[in-house]
Amino acid sequence: MIPLLFTLTTWLIIALPIAVLAARFVELSHLATLILSIALALPYAALMWFALQRPVPPLRNALMQGISVGYACLAGLVMTLPIGLALGSFDSSIVAASTLVMATAVLVYGIYAANEQTLQSLRFESAKLTTPIKLVQLSDIHLGSRGVHTLQRALDLAQAQQPDAILITGDLVDGGEVGHDHLVPLSDCTVPVYMVIGNHERYVALEPLLQEIAGQGVTVLRNASVDIGELRIMGADDSDAPQYLQSVLPAMPARADAYNVLLYHKPDDWDAARTAGVELMLSGHTHAGQVWPFHYLVKQRHPFWRGLYSEGLQHLYVSHGTGVWGPNFRIGSRSEVTVIEICPE
Repeated sequence: MIPLLFTLTTWLIIALPIAVLAARFVELSHLATLILSIALALPYAALMWFALQRPVPPLRNALMQGISVGYACLAGLVMTLPIGLALGSFDSSIVAASTLVMATAVLVYGIYAANEQTLQSLRFESAKLTTPIKLVQLSDIHLGSRGVHTLQRALDLAQAQQPDAILITGDLVDGGEVGHDHLVPLSDCTVPVYMVIGNHERYVALEPLLQEIAGQGVTVLRNASVDIGELRIMGADDSDAPQYLQSVLPAMPARADAYNVLLYHKPDDWDAARTAGVELMLSGHTHAGQVWPFHYLVKQRHPFWRGLYSEGLQHLYVSHGTGVWGPNFRIGSRSEVTVIEICPE
């Protein structure tokens, strides 16, 4: 049943839009277009299924990019509907050329948006501080789906901000094939790096991975906290268990005389964090939907799904993600490096 559903999904979101776009150039009949889409979908789905079952990231990542091609073709078809309706035909060379131009523009923009890491700045004030603190948040880099260059560029941009610490809010890795060569840029950091695990770290051999990460000088906070002067950084493991955060916060209590920052991969249980005295909770996971209109599904699962949320002097920030998952493609979201300045009142 699962392979059948997988094949149908591949046909719907990849093969069918590509076949319909091709039909505008060669004027295929509806039946011929359907046959072409099936002929494209079957081998593509078989290859994708094979790549997902085995550690072959180059093949998997290349095939994943087919999703963005199908999306771009569908977007081009939709955007040129008014032209076809105005001309009274969807088989003209004008409509075909316009569709191809629109699809190419969407594809190029989506790839650019996924790879261009933008700086997002936040500023808070607190009476608990006597000196300013600057932090940089990275999240959802997905090494494995993305190459080591994604991590290197993010770290270069982060360190250029001269922060007091770099905070990684989970999903640093994506796939069991990630090893030393992927992680080595972390060893060159000149500021402390703290990290919590996300759901994708839980999908691989966790302990050997965390030993490798720690070997690069990263402090992995597993339901634990660390103090940097007037700052307490608290880190909780990712979990699917209900009210998990509430159950582990007593093991790393907030300090009344410090500014408390909690790293927690999923943007859930913010009420528990606020009750525990956390001034700022940093999360990721949602990718801000990554590709419109999928953010509507994300919002159903995570009401706090992107950006800044505030209740008085307590805040939750949900990163769009520094990298991407699946296709190297974004529409309606950004790849970001988040700079957080906390200043005395």
